[in-house]
Amino acid sequence: MLRLLLLFGMLSCAAAMNAQPYRPAPAQLNDYNFSHGLDAKDIALNVFPNPMTHVLTIWARDLHPDTAHYLRVLGISGETVLQTILTNRETNLDLTHLPEGWYVVHLRKGRTQHTQRVFKMTGP
Repeated sequence: MLRLLLLFGMLSCAAAMNAQPYRPAPAQLNDYNFSHGLDAKDIALNVFPNPMTHVLTIWARDLHPDTAHYLRVLGISGETVLQTILTNRETNLDLTHLPEGWYVVHLRKGRTQHTQRVFKMTGP
């Protein structure tokens, strides 16, 4: 019986030594699409094409004429390079004057916000 207890104890120690610590899986985030606010489902923003060369199309699914939808395009260092108020579901922005690089499109409706990162390429 003593041998059995010793053997069981050694097996338990060996199993404990080989056990891997628990590591949760890393969080998966979409680098291009962050929505936050009280009611993020009330606002949907499609920005295309991405990457773009001259014109960027903004499509807001639930645009209500009685609510202001503020749109800003920010440079990578945070400066506002363009801002407007959306009045149509689909808006085309001419960004020909901007240099190549990353930009952030930020749409705000009340306390709900939607942000998307886009890349502008130099084109023909």
